[in-house]
Amino acid sequence: MSKLKSLIDIIENEFIILIPAMQRDYVQGRMCGDKEENVIKNFISYLKEALLNKKQCELDFIYGVKKDNKYIILDGQQRITTLFLLYWYLAQKSDKMEKFREKFTLKENDILKSKLQYEVRASSLDFCNAIVNKDLYSDFNNGENISNIIKNKNWFMYLWYYDPTIKAMLNTMDVIHSQFKDFKDIGCIFDDLIKNEDKLISFQFLDLEDKSMSLSDDIYIKMNSTGIPLTAFENFKAKLEQYLNGVQLQYKIVDKCFNLREYFSRKIDTDWSDFFLSYCKDDEKLFDEKVMNIFHNIFYNEYYEKIYSKDNKDNKEDYFNNKEEQVLYFEDYYCSKVINEESIKEITVFLDCLVKMKDFFDKYNKYGRYDISQNLGKILNNNVTFMDRINFAALYRYIIKYSDKILDDDNTIIYNFNEFMRVIVNYTENTDSTKDNYIRDIKVIDEFIKNSDNILEFIKNTDIKYFDVYQREEEKIKAYLITENEELWKNRIIEMEKNEFCKYQIKFLLDMSVKSVNDSREYDTELFDKYKNIAECIFDAKDDNKCINKDIEEERLFERALLTYKGKCYLLLEWENNFYNKSKGYWKGMLKKDDFIPIIKYIFDEIYKYYNGNNISLNDIKNSLLKIINNSNVEDWRELLINDYYNLNDFRRILNKNDKLYLITRSKMSSYHVEFLSYLLLLFFQNQNLNSNIKMDYIWQYSYEEPYVHISVDDKTIKIYGEQLSSENRYKMEVYKENNLICTKYFQRNIEDILNYIIFTHC
Repeated sequence: MSKLKSLIDIIENEFIILIPAMQRDYVQGRMCGDKEENVIKNFISYLKEALLNKKQCELDFIYGVKKDNKYIILDGQQRITTLFLLYWYLAQKSDKMEKFREKFTLKENDILKSKLQYEVRASSLDFCNAIVNKDLYSDFNNGENISNIIKNKNWFMYLWYYDPTIKAMLNTMDVIHSQFKDFKDIGCIFDDLIKNEDKLISFQFLDLEDKSMSLSDDIYIKMNSTGIPLTAFENFKAKLEQYLNGVQLQYKIVDKCFNLREYFSRKIDTDWSDFFLSYCKDDEKLFDEKVMNIFHNIFYNEYYEKIYSKDNKDNKEDYFNNKEEQVLYFEDYYCSKVINEESIKEITVFLDCLVKMKDFFDKYNKYGRYDISQNLGKILNNNVTFMDRINFAALYRYIIKYSDKILDDDNTIIYNFNEFMRVIVNYTENTDSTKDNYIRDIKVIDEFIKNSDNILEFIKNTDIKYFDVYQREEEKIKAYLITENEELWKNRIIEMEKNEFCKYQIKFLLDMSVKSVNDSREYDTELFDKYKNIAECIFDAKDDNKCINKDIEEERLFERALLTYKGKCYLLLEWENNFYNKSKGYWKGMLKKDDFIPIIKYIFDEIYKYYNGNNISLNDIKNSLLKIINNSNVEDWRELLINDYYNLNDFRRILNKNDKLYLITRSKMSSYHVEFLSYLLLLFFQNQNLNSNIKMDYIWQYSYEEPYVHISVDDKTIKIYGEQLSSENRYKMEVYKENNLICTKYFQRNIEDILNYIIFTHC
């Protein structure tokens, strides 16, 4: 049956710890990446804290079979091996190897052998036998890594370099050394372990052949005839309950008082489990994994909100680095300081409130802004963006702060929650979901919570330094308008925020709606409504990544109309992937640009110039855009795109460089590209019925050489280049004969002149 044992208990009375051949190599100390390195570091740190503070720690269950004088380990060999190496290191460091050998070795034919024995590889067993026989005290105090010390010994065999168990053991020795090398009372720590009076480091040993063991008695044990390892959540739960043993906080359930451990244990197996099971209907086998994800995400947010700081020199490591998609061990959470009495109390309050709120989640989503159930589903599946985590942190902190009123069904709290979460989601939806942004922004959640009872006044009057700068400006404007005149502005703003394209980003409409009144600038609701109606028709694609309505996009009507703006339109060429880009990302980026607002405002006003009516339709807008295009009198490079050559789908971007335009197949000049004016000239030529003696093609470039039209006619070669946009000429022609330049000519806009020259003159 299960008994609390230490490593000393297992090896007493000549018992051997045998790692059978069916087991894998020792891997806990391998260093294949941040994940493995942090696991072993955190585990050793956890053990160190227990030893230094003489605080008992229990390392879960070890499964095995006791046979003759052997404990055959079936599950738990990684922890057993690490503990063995810890005892060995402390003995070497304190010059007490004789005491170590009394416990951890046995004599066979006058040869001392290790009681930790590996059947996996003979070399692993040989290594264990070697290190228990050597005294390395003098070497351990010279500052060198333990692995280097051992590998430089003449008894270290060459083939051991290739044994994965030995390599992992050497790495573990180095980790232990890095954490214990500066402590001067190592001998006392070792003596305490050897005496074994307090069982400072212990585990439950389960003898799988013990007929008296009643498996049904323990909720944490799930195994068949060969034993099933505990899930991550079961391990975590067992250790957490052990940790809570000393906490005296009192809770009440149906008139019965419980301490925090008892309350937590009962709730996690009853009300809370019922709640989480509703999210596991498709596969209840995932229950433990999903519940563990809840704890992981709570601790993840707690760590980066309150503990982690890039500027804090005491922060020697990021415990959650590169662990966004995986849960950790209890020791990791404990060492990162996110597990404490207060944090577990908060989790308890949070889960109680969730159970209470479940049937009323819709009340907490009045504006369709934050669906608690949907967000919880993401958290339970650990399928979250960094901004999803911030939304979850906002929910968590709000519930903790107002738990009493939530449990009392206070309607004011529901109203304030909707106002609060509308703003939070506005920020997170329009802030890039990166780790750096998350670490920056999670730290402001508590400040928002403190002011959540009047969140708009807080935003209006506070210089917020977090989230996307553009969205910060927008939220301040909206907060001002709503608090100054809620009746006029609140419904208008919230309705437009729901637009699938806008996704809570409507500053461009607000900027367009400003008018001058008596030397001041005011936001006008009539203008807002007018522009809102047009925007909803144009930005109405059904595809997830597109945004322009397909009836307008078909002939590029909106983009071509934008090019008719009276001022310069180079702005349209500056954005990544901008050649008539269809994506939401491109257009949302453009609408954040102050220089773009006059352009789109001009087009929206032109649309209304051609249509006078209150209920403008998609067809009205389409006809207005066609009239804008047909009546355009633009005479520079834009006229070609506006009128004839707007369907250049082979290209990804127009780049404005050195006052010339280049059509690029990718995103940089280093990709194959053509020059805009000369390439369109080629397209024009290809639509003409030219004499068969005129051969032409286009010379693309992928470097900074200039692309050009290449023409062969009779015995001459002609090269035609596009000129700079600011030049009075549009084309430059070079005529060659036998590779010698014989003349250069310049042409303005009339393409017919160029064609006639090629056919009839060409110098």
